[in-house]
Amino acid sequence: MKRICLTWFVVMSVGLPLCVRVQAQSCSTGLLVLGFDRAKHERFYPQYPGPNSQFIGDGYDWSGIGKRPQAANQCITMISPKVAIASAHRGAIPVAGAQFEFVSGDGYDGVSAGTYTVAEVAAFLGEVAVVRLTQPVSSAIKKYSILKLTDGSGNIDYGSYAGRILWLWGRSCPTSGGTYSFRLGRNVVGLADANDILFWYPPTAAHDSLGDDEAKATEGDSSHPGFIMAGGEPRLVGTFWTPTQLSNLVDQIDQINAQIQTWFPNDPSQLPTIYVE
Repeated sequence: MKRICLTWFVVMSVGLPLCVRVQAQSCSTGLLVLGFDRAKHERFYPQYPGPNSQFIGDGYDWSGIGKRPQAANQCITMISPKVAIASAHRGAIPVAGAQFEFVSGDGYDGVSAGTYTVAEVAAFLGEVAVVRLTQPVSSAIKKYSILKLTDGSGNIDYGSYAGRILWLWGRSCPTSGGTYSFRLGRNVVGLADANDILFWYPPTAAHDSLGDDEAKATEGDSSHPGFIMAGGEPRLVGTFWTPTQLSNLVDQIDQINAQIQTWFPNDPSQLPTIYVE
């Protein structure tokens, strides 16, 4: 299995070495975080021994987010044993035959949880791509539930999303980091509605409410997921579509489920779990 090495290097090639190679502090490509601090915002910034306790995502399970080993900007997020979510636009949408690797832990505790191959992809309006893998991922790899905030009668309450904190993933530096290229920031939902089928959040022009953690996407962050914490763990809400928008999965859950059922008509375990609050 692949472990992160204990020596820091400057990345000099596009290939992924056996150990993560960490660039100098000046590296700032990838997800834009206003008060960017590698120890706080890079999932695999080294700190020995154990995980990076300064990392804002420390203590949560991020193993269900996969990357192509040689492409930092290619990302999928698992919602069931053989099904993942990605963005549907050019450069972000996965293709059949592409391989994605998943990693458990963070910091020096990062360990490969396996590499899996895309069988096929279906895309539809709202920038959502549904990805089928050739085989189920390991039980150790997290499958994220999709968050549905309701009005108490089972109906989606879009207003309840406004003001909730989004945990936003994007690529980190070095840009060739592949499997280990993960940066995490946060922002606040500004708007969610059925007409846009999108979550919108403010650009990071100022420290509005989250201080140095405020983030927005940059080029190459498409398909990286966004979460809202509910019930003590991250619940998936969408993937990056534009620098300040996420696709809205809960608003398209019927389409997502219909596509999955065409692939797995007799296997309800492949449908995503909806976490209702």
